[in-house]
Amino acid sequence: MAKAPPKKQSKSDFVDQIAKLSKGAKIGVFVGSLVLVGAAFYMLAYVPYTEQQASLHSQISSAQSNISTQQATLKKHEAVNKEAAAIEASYEYMQKFLPVETEMPRLVLMVSEIASKAGLADGVTLFAPKLPAVVRDNYAEIPFSMNLKGEFLTVLTFLYDFSRMDRIVNITQVDIGTPVMVDARREIFHISVKCAGSTYRTLTEAELLAKSAPPAKKR
Repeated sequence: MAKAPPKKQSKSDFVDQIAKLSKGAKIGVFVGSLVLVGAAFYMLAYVPYTEQQASLHSQISSAQSNISTQQATLKKHEAVNKEAAAIEASYEYMQKFLPVETEMPRLVLMVSEIASKAGLADGVTLFAPKLPAVVRDNYAEIPFSMNLKGEFLTVLTFLYDFSRMDRIVNITQVDIGTPVMVDARREIFHISVKCAGSTYRTLTEAELLAKSAPPAKKR
């Protein structure tokens, strides 16, 4: 006859066997159980958590690095924009105070307008820029001569306004002639003034190319 399969131990039998153990054995079982539970917690919960935490730290570090790079790029972009604005302002300043050669007719017109405003409309008998200009390192110099005739204060007003117009001018020589009575009743005197000076302009592309070209070799 076949043997009957052994009966499974019930939970109460297992507890009874634990109860029969000595105190030391019970402590050992308890400690072993704690070790097993701790190992299970470490493998099932702590290890995946630490791996996820390390992954998150890596992602955060990468994001911070990207942010730092983007911030550095933004600062460079802002610096370039500021530099471009400064260059544009400098260019506008140069165009205002160092205009190009084609602006010379406008300069003659400006002198006439200043003379009219000062009350010297018929007193500018000559304004003659001497062309071609003298090419310097970073600009071109245009010498000019100018003859004026009128009342002393009117001539002074014209010279003051002329020196303050929207371009660089430099008066280097002023020769004042002998006053001439033009109205004895009102005691009005006119004076003749001869001036010499210079105004300036930016270099043309042809002048810049000529300055940058290597000097011709002597044969």
